Amino acid sequence: MKLTTLTNRRSAAAITGVLIVLISAVVAFLAYTPAMAGTARNSAADSVPAQHSLASVSCVSPTTCVAVGQRVTTSNRDLTFAESWNGRRWQVLPQPPSPGSLDSLAAVSCAARSACMAVGSYESVQPAKPKPHVQILNLAALWNGHTWKLLATPDHGTGNQLTGVSCTAADRCVAVGWSLAGTIAESWNGSHWRLMTTPNPAPDIVLNSVSCATRSDCVTVGAAGSGNGPLVAEVWNGRSWQVHNPPNPNSIEDALASVSCTGPADCIAVGGYLIPPGVSSPSQPKTLAEGWNGKNWRLLNAITPAGTKAGAGLHGVACKKATCLAIGGADEKLLGEQWTGHAWRLTSAPRQQPIKDVATNLLGVACWQASRCMAVGDYFGKSQVIYPLAEEWNGTTWRVLLG
Repeated sequence: MKLTTLTNRRSAAAITGVLIVLISAVVAFLAYTPAMAGTARNSAADSVPAQHSLASVSCVSPTTCVAVGQRVTTSNRDLTFAESWNGRRWQVLPQPPSPGSLDSLAAVSCAARSACMAVGSYESVQPAKPKPHVQILNLAALWNGHTWKLLATPDHGTGNQLTGVSCTAADRCVAVGWSLAGTIAESWNGSHWRLMTTPNPAPDIVLNSVSCATRSDCVTVGAAGSGNGPLVAEVWNGRSWQVHNPPNPNSIEDALASVSCTGPADCIAVGGYLIPPGVSSPSQPKTLAEGWNGKNWRLLNAITPAGTKAGAGLHGVACKKATCLAIGGADEKLLGEQWTGHAWRLTSAPRQQPIKDVATNLLGVACWQASRCMAVGDYFGKSQVIYPLAEEWNGTTWRVLLG
């Protein structure tokens, strides 16, 4: 989820366009003006949520999942939002910290039932002279199983956003993101966050996702904010981040949106790209997947359904052992794809949009077993109000649990 209102975010993450969810963060910030700020705090309407979306989910067992995202009140106030799954039903959690306006949580990672780290961003209006100005700041909050705690996070210049987080223990998390000053990586030691030094192979790189197999082995992926630069991957070896760029397909736009690692030499990253038009053929949107073996990346030939025209991409991926589940979409249909260790195969179709020609999104996925996974996102309901969506994959079929 990128920094913008929930309604506008749909154009960035919707499956009806080529998947460049990562680039939308830069676009959203550059297009932002102070006049777009949310309404005053403590409005009576703040207690009446109008729209909800879930961007990310993390599960430690079949009965313990936490999902985070954003809600927009009837007074157009943007707030953070979280729900939990107890094995029987989803329920709204206490309000996560919302320190500013345009607040949103983009990612969550749970090391245990009582230790979930969520990250995102918020807008702060600074009363500087000669006139006020807007700053976009990092946001991190810790869930202890009962309450949320706002954590101080360092910012890197102006225009910050944390977009991905991965925790291997309650006192060990790594978060990544972007700023107008360059890429961001931060580490959590159980008491405070600190900035990590990251390389910036291009001036407009956006890091979207991170996955840590151990305390000293992490991989982060992204792309150039322009959409026309290299795919980006950086590897943390416990001492420093090293650039290991995946191969680019023959494309004019490409992006890696999510990565999942089961070991230091076993990661899968997914996203989307666009094949440029030919003399007599239109451009072709494609899903994208790449594998990391500890030394090199290689293309893994993700499946794009035949006849796809408007857009295609994979938003999220989760791996257990040699099996991975990726979720996304092509044109107006949701996609589920499973990596068997040798090839991709399509799963049965996840729930489609309940209203014709209106998109449904699956944006995040987590697996507690190789064949048991939870995916979350949102969909349009009556009067085009946005509602949260959650679906469970049991290895054979999808089952709607929320929505």
